Amino acid sequence: MRARRTAEVIAERFALPVYECADLRELNFGALEGKYLSTLKGEEKVILTKFFHDPTSVQVPGGESFSDLQTRAIKALYAIMEKQAGKNVAIVAHGGANKAILAHILQMPLAHAWTVQQSNTAYNIFSFDTEYKIFYTDTINNTSHLSGVVGIEG
Repeated sequence: MRARRTAEVIAERFALPVYECADLRELNFGALEGKYLSTLKGEEKVILTKFFHDPTSVQVPGGESFSDLQTRAIKALYAIMEKQAGKNVAIVAHGGANKAILAHILQMPLAHAWTVQQSNTAYNIFSFDTEYKIFYTDTINNTSHLSGVVGIEG
């Protein structure tokens, strides 16, 4: 819901529509969905701790793998870029999806996706070469729009 609301704020500013894309949703954490690390015990805590050290080393019971998330998010990304060729596009997603996409664009192993900071409401800017189907990195984790902002609630 937070990603949707952020997209609505951006769209409103530029008088643009918002489109939902199920393949850009956050990772399905299965049995751990909605739980906080601080409340986990035993095997659940081990699984989530491993996930944040190397997201490719573990799959949450009843959930999906980080590789599965990356596969569906990248598929959606390229479909959007093809459909919107030559246009500026804003894609708003949660941290896990963003990091999976960034790992692909930056050509880094997915196991290292957590090493790229993605602050809340940060934006990344990439150019897409439609001929060669590759991305060029312009900006990562920009939060300059928050300068001087106070009283933000999570």
